[in-house]
This record gives sequence, C-alpha cells and structure tokens, in this order.
Amino acid sequence: MRQYAVSKSTNQNSPSRSSMLEISPVLRWAGSKKKLVPAILSLAPVTYLRYLEPFVGSGCVFAALAPKRAVIGDINDELMFAYSTLRDYPHEVVKTIALFPTDSHTYYSLRAILPNSLGAVTRAARFVYLNRYCFNGVYRTNMSGMFNVPRGTRTGAMPSPETFFHFSDLLKRAKLIRGDFQELLATGRDGDFAYLDPPYVEPGTRFRGEYGYGSFGSDDEDRLISALRSAHSRGVSVVLSYHDGLAERLPDWRKVRQSVARSVGGFGRSRKLVCEVLYTNVPKVQARGRQ
Repeated sequence: MRQYAVSKSTNQNSPSRSSMLEISPVLRWAGSKKKLVPAILSLAPVTYLRYLEPFVGSGCVFAALAPKRAVIGDINDELMFAYSTLRDYPHEVVKTIALFPTDSHTYYSLRAILPNSLGAVTRAARFVYLNRYCFNGVYRTNMSGMFNVPRGTRTGAMPSPETFFHFSDLLKRAKLIRGDFQELLATGRDGDFAYLDPPYVEPGTRFRGEYGYGSFGSDDEDRLISALRSAHSRGVSVVLSYHDGLAERLPDWRKVRQSVARSVGGFGRSRKLVCEVLYTNVPKVQARGRQ
C-alpha cells in the first residue's frame, strides 16, 4: 500500500476556514454519489473519531462531511497523486491548469502524454484538466494504463480557484493513501466511521477499463464482505453503497434502497435506472438522520 507524505497542517481538532464553508469537489467522477449525499450523511453516526474512505473518487461525501480527521484513498495512482499535489501546491496547480486552452487539440495532446514524464504540478494539472473535460466524467484506461476517454461536449466550466483552495485545505486534514480498499479499511478502529463506494459491477458484464485495470470487480465481493465484517467487529461504523446483491450477505445490517441513473459505460444508450442500496451497521439512534 503506497502512502503519500503528509505535510504539516493545523490541529485536526480545531476548525479551519474550510470547515466554515460549503466545500465542493474539484473532480467529476462517473458513478459519483453526489445525488445520494443527503441520504448517506443521514446514516452516518452523529460523532466519530476519524473518517475513512477507500474508494474516494471525486470525494463528494468527503467534501460534504468535511471531517476534522480522515484517511482517504483509492487504488487509482493518478487520482491520488493529483490529490496529494493539490493538497501541497494548490496555487501552482491552479495556475498551470489556467495555461491549458480548452480546445480539442489541447485535450488530445495532453491525453497522449505519459503522466510520469511530467513534473508533479503539471502531472496533477493534466489529470484535473482531462477529468473536467472528458466525456461524462469517466475514468478509463487501455491495457497499457493510458487514459483513453474522448473529450466531452457538455462538461461545464473548470471550478473556481477558491473551490480548489478550499478542497486543498480539506485534504490537509487527511492522510492520503494509494492502495487496496481492504488494507485501508483494516486501519479502522473503534469509533471511526467508514464510507465505501465500490464501482458498480454486474457479474458477466464486459470490462472496458473503467476506473482503470486492477480496480474493484465482482470477484472482489468476497473480500469486501470480509473487510466489512472485520471492521464491524472492531467497532467501526460503516455505510456502504452498492447494488442489492449483498443483502443476504449482510443480514443484520440496515438497508436503504435508492433508484439511481447510471451511465458508467460512457454511452447515452447504456443509461438506466438501477436500484442501489445503502447498507449500514449504524443503529438508528446513533445516526444523524435517526431513520
């Protein structure tokens, strides 16, 4: 498990300026739970020691919760490298992004560059730029690990510099880890709160490189269940968002069903309404929403 160095920051138990603000993610992410954030937060415990999120993606729940102490991670090395660089050099990343014209030629020229051939700030700026202007917020690579998503047409504008700075402040409260979900969740201890959002993968579905090769798949569900049970036994409060196929494997956990439109495949015709389930071991009386 790869751990990125953590820079010095303010006391984790003291509110920083970003804790007073509504913080927004700086990335788009296919499969993001942005629309489910209120439901997810309502199931979270009222109090907890640390926040853990091993499938951080765009970090929309992390941003909404704005925890004072956190451990966040993902197996996607480029994502975590971008976050660690944004945490340490927010002004430099923002200035570099501003140098990139928002046209197709620039997009495909940047996409063709090997990210590890760039300096840290340019590498992070490239990742954010491609993420913001790619089709549908999809992260997909070929078998060589090269990002291959085409440019989008309705991507919206780049977030404001202030959005980047506020998210950078929030990242300073977190330990950033690049690694497998099971390893990160294993660090959880009594009093922690963990949110997990594995990629939605249906058994038998053809894998096209979404979220990168080596990302979570249906074959990892046994490890997921094992990690959840272990975390529960150690006193970790957990909320998991996934499809309803795990209901029988977590019989004692509460389930809240939600209908969500998904289009992770990256094509409009693949969009469909699916039933996603929020699983939690947090008792109703301890949850924020008391539901």
